[in-house]
Amino acid sequence: MDHRFRMTSGCAHYRARSDKAQQHTRGACTTQKTGTDTDFRKSVSVSVFLFALTLLLPTLAMAASVVVSPATVTLPVSGSRTFVAAVSGLASSAVTWEVNGHPGGSLQEGLVTTAGVYTAPKALTVAPTVVTLTARSMADATVTGSSIVTVRNQVPWLTSVTPSALTAGSAFTIDVVGSRFVPGAQVFLGTTALTTTFLGDTQLQASGSLSASQLGGLNLHVENPGPVSSTDLALVIVPAASPGSINPDTLAAIRFLQQATFGPTDPDIAEVQQIGIDAWIAKQMNPALTPPSVMPDGLTVSQVPTEWIRQMAMAPDQLRLRVAFALSQLFVVSMNKNTNGEELSPYVRLLANNAFGNFRTLLQEVTLSPTMGKYLDMVNSKKPAINGMSGANENYPRELMQLFTIGTYKLDQDGFASLDAAGHTIATYDQDVVRNLANAFTGWVYPTLPGKVTGPNNPANFNGWMTSYDPSHDKSQKTIFDGIVVPYGMTASAELSFVLDRLFQHPNVPPFFATRIIRSLVTSNPSPEYIERVADVFVNNGQGVRGDLAAVIKAVLTDAEARQDTPTSTQGRLKDPMLHVLGLVRALGGQVIDASQVLYLFLGLGEEPLAPLSVFSFYSPLAAFPKHPELYGPEFQIFTPAMAIQRANFIYTLLTGQLSTAFTLDITPFVTAAPNATNLVNLVDARLFHGAMSLPLRQAILNDCYVVTDPKQRAIGALYIAAISSEYAVIR
Repeated sequence: MDHRFRMTSGCAHYRARSDKAQQHTRGACTTQKTGTDTDFRKSVSVSVFLFALTLLLPTLAMAASVVVSPATVTLPVSGSRTFVAAVSGLASSAVTWEVNGHPGGSLQEGLVTTAGVYTAPKALTVAPTVVTLTARSMADATVTGSSIVTVRNQVPWLTSVTPSALTAGSAFTIDVVGSRFVPGAQVFLGTTALTTTFLGDTQLQASGSLSASQLGGLNLHVENPGPVSSTDLALVIVPAASPGSINPDTLAAIRFLQQATFGPTDPDIAEVQQIGIDAWIAKQMNPALTPPSVMPDGLTVSQVPTEWIRQMAMAPDQLRLRVAFALSQLFVVSMNKNTNGEELSPYVRLLANNAFGNFRTLLQEVTLSPTMGKYLDMVNSKKPAINGMSGANENYPRELMQLFTIGTYKLDQDGFASLDAAGHTIATYDQDVVRNLANAFTGWVYPTLPGKVTGPNNPANFNGWMTSYDPSHDKSQKTIFDGIVVPYGMTASAELSFVLDRLFQHPNVPPFFATRIIRSLVTSNPSPEYIERVADVFVNNGQGVRGDLAAVIKAVLTDAEARQDTPTSTQGRLKDPMLHVLGLVRALGGQVIDASQVLYLFLGLGEEPLAPLSVFSFYSPLAAFPKHPELYGPEFQIFTPAMAIQRANFIYTLLTGQLSTAFTLDITPFVTAAPNATNLVNLVDARLFHGAMSLPLRQAILNDCYVVTDPKQRAIGALYIAAISSEYAVIR
């Protein structure tokens, strides 16, 4: 139905009836109409306008508003910002300003001017503080707009802390100098909140106490309420008055980390003490917890060792890197022959990926590595010609037995040579075995390039594993070590697996590998019992698995002889140049920037990574200790008198900043401590020896301090004497 008003002069009827009724009503109204048509139209217009106006007035009232911009703002204490109030729907655009309902604001909440300029309070005891800034219409006080202002304290800045060295096992009070401190600021030493007194916006005083085991370094920072935190400033925790003594737990952690990393650092020591050696090893072996460093492709031949040095010094997966470095000295390749970066990067990854894998897998991947194939000439090795004038290359099979797996004579499980009835050693192989094994390893070429067909001489390619090409493989029957017969007619792939399986099961492999990995990580002169215990784990990891390298490495590091923290005079090993230099960089909190500039220095020290002079690596694992032929001292082969001087010179140029484009070290704390010789020696002891410096070495450094008075030269001299000392150069 049509529900509309019909307006006439003098009457208005609601149209809601039938047409007939409407006609009757319309007629009645018409008979009563007076006036002209113009009057009628005017009357209708006025009525419509008045009715529409009654509907429109509420809408006009709702349109009045105040909008404040910006709508949200974050300001530091004492910061200011101009706000604009846009008024609409009112006769006047004038407003008054309030903070949290208070006209003009207050010192606690912030002040606002009549022009809308808000200034945050000078200090906050509770932060962040959120205030509401309101603009109220002067034409209609019920109309307002607002903005939300979050006020935060400024980030505090630290300049210095006095004293910068604290004594373990004692209470302390320190003065902290900086800027932007506010009431309620809190000083933290590590994660411990210290009792803090606010002395002004540039100075705080804090007090606390240290346990006797807290040695080394701790970071200090300041938090203003919020919290907003400053950057860290390092403090050193030095031993108590009796030098040479050290908490046994700390000493144990230090000694363990010397064997398992490229040098102990204070955070590593704290972590080992907190979670224990077993948990630390488990974490390092778990890629989810300690992801392995990755050697990228696309590096030049000098960039690969440069990147590896950087990772050794700074990457978190220290145990994997330390083991991979040890493996690189067992399964040797060298950029003397592998002259391109594309050859070296995959091989470094191979060693790192297999550090905690299975020895059998490691053997397979080393054997089929194109890098190793090129270095020891297994790639493109072909079966003997019919006329016998040429034959398979013998380099790889000889070194596979002699240096990688079984050695030249048979061993007992404790690493000692097995003897025949006449008391002579028993050879593991002869030249016939080498020749037959060389024939067994024929028929391998570089990986086939995508879209190409495998041929007798594939183009050089180091991406992937070597590919078999059976027409070049010798399928004759062969007799190898221990009289094992390789059947006739095997493919290159099947024969390689057959031989590697027999090598892997050879009884020499467990003691052979155990001896070498112990010498690389722990001691040059392990006892026969130590070797046998590790070799037994190689045979069976406790779950019936042979060759589990993760279990072997753990056995090496957790053995009672490795954890004998009062070692005998024959235990320990001389640090390689790499361990010596990078250990110093790590101890001093240094960074490796570009080690390519010092590769020649490592070469002069006899240990440029990935560049040994021969397949026998940088030194022989069987080399005797100087003047004591009954003891082993392999690393001393590259610590001749001339090389010892070169190593000392390397360390001096490092400490004096002459290698700043390669390494960065900050010796400022030592220079600061230098005016007081005792404080300086305590600081050197804490950073390099973690409180274990001997009294004779301490006195030697003090004697030097009495001669040198310049703070910087005194600091350099103290660090230099400590770093080249036998105490620092030897892993005990």
